[in-house]
Amino acid sequence: MVAQCGDLFAEGSITVIPQSTVDNLNKSESLCVGTLLTTIEHSVSGVTGLGTPENLPSGVAARLVGGTTVEITGTPSESGVFNYRIPLTAQCGNLFAEGSITVLPQSTVDNLDKSQSLCVGTLLTNIEHSVSGVTGLGTSENLPSGVAARLVGGTTVEITGTPSESGVFNYRIPLTAQCGDLFAEGSITVIPQSTVDNVDKSQRLCVGSLLTTIEHSVSGVTGLGTPENLPSGVEARLVGGTTVEITGTPSVSGVFNYRIPLKAQCGDLFAEGSITVIPQSTVDNVDKSQSLCVGTLLTTIEHSVSGVTGLGTPENLPSGVAARLVGGTTVEITGSPLESGVFDYRIPLIAQCGDLFVEGKITVFKNNTVSTGSSQPEVFYGDHLPVITHKTTGINKMISVKGLPRGVTAQWKSGLLEINGIPVQSGVFNYSISMEGNCGVSIATGIIKVRNKLEVRADDFMHSSFKPGDTTSSVLANDTLNGQMVELGNGPDEVSMFLVKSSNVLELNNDGTIFIKKDIPSGIYKLRYELCDHSSLQSCKQGEVTIRIQRVASS
Repeated sequence: MVAQCGDLFAEGSITVIPQSTVDNLNKSESLCVGTLLTTIEHSVSGVTGLGTPENLPSGVAARLVGGTTVEITGTPSESGVFNYRIPLTAQCGNLFAEGSITVLPQSTVDNLDKSQSLCVGTLLTNIEHSVSGVTGLGTSENLPSGVAARLVGGTTVEITGTPSESGVFNYRIPLTAQCGDLFAEGSITVIPQSTVDNVDKSQRLCVGSLLTTIEHSVSGVTGLGTPENLPSGVEARLVGGTTVEITGTPSVSGVFNYRIPLKAQCGDLFAEGSITVIPQSTVDNVDKSQSLCVGTLLTTIEHSVSGVTGLGTPENLPSGVAARLVGGTTVEITGSPLESGVFDYRIPLIAQCGDLFVEGKITVFKNNTVSTGSSQPEVFYGDHLPVITHKTTGINKMISVKGLPRGVTAQWKSGLLEINGIPVQSGVFNYSISMEGNCGVSIATGIIKVRNKLEVRADDFMHSSFKPGDTTSSVLANDTLNGQMVELGNGPDEVSMFLVKSSNVLELNNDGTIFIKKDIPSGIYKLRYELCDHSSLQSCKQGEVTIRIQRVASS
């Protein structure tokens, strides 16, 4: 120092303390809430202590270690960006240990009730998992084909799409999380499309017949709605969740295009098919009997039918008679039978429902026949008539007799007409005997000739002697016509007398006596006469008279 007086020196001691220092370089750290903080160290010098730290997260503290290091340690229990400031008790200067701790909140994901069920091919209702602390997604595990996940706005995991496969998919989506290992998890149940087999489910059967069970294979079906258009007596049920069974016995006829709503998990489904119920085939067999004669045209027999498509081979129709189906509604039987008999016919019907037969009876009678008589006799009055026979067929009784001579009768029995008796009437008799049969009236005809029975007996007057001029008794006294003494005349019961041969000494008188002429010698004389009746079958017979004449001498 420049002193006015003398040399002076100001002397003393100066302690120069180095500036206190702190290393704040790159002291930032990020960690998750609840995670142990990697110790942050700030190198310091000239620091003797710490003031109250500012903005350290809860759970984190600072301390001075060895006067050379500020250590920050702990486990933050809150999240945030903590730009901390720790005052240092420095020898020189105002110093602060400063840095930044970013405490990240724990990453989160909402996995609560994220299950969903839907059908294959149906658009998935978006599944949303709320997330925090997530920056991306890993590879999804067990999502159904057609479904994908994405991170939207860092806050939501969205799962969307249309599944193309069925099954239960318990998915797991790794999340790229700031803090922790996280997964978005849930379950997607993809139900296969409900199905029903409607292929070739048609069936035909008859009313009252048991239906062959119709089975519709189904999947994804839990029940049945009310069936539409099933025939009465038929019902549907779901068996084992796999089959719709249709069973029963239909009681009505018709074509039933049925439709059964299915309670399906996926889609509107119907079991559909057709049941054709055919009415019972019928045939009218009431009172179809008919009687007629061989060779006669049959009055057409008609059997009304329904549900019939053809005829089988008729049984027991007479020859000449046939059956045919007309218009599918009538069996007609026509023709002219060529044989007789009782024909209980039976015609099989080709029926849609049931075994049916057309049945009835045709009685074919033999035609009436009457043979010619066994003879056309010519007999004499009072003689036995040779039996005349007429053979008959188809005859039941005799109804009238005409033209037989008295004493002759006719009777019919067992196919034979017999005419016999003793005729007591002469003439030519053209008889007619009417007989009734199944096939009308037939007449047996014939001729019977009955001659008068003329008997002319010889007269023998040998036991008497006549004189010339005498008259004998009638030569007719012993001659008969039909058993009665002849009478001369022109009536039917009278005869005419003719001289056939006589000697000149005998004269035949008109009354049948013989006059002996006078002046004839004694002797035996003969005379022949003839008697003839007046019937159409004239009979003539001759008689011979023998007379002994004894001439008496005159006195």
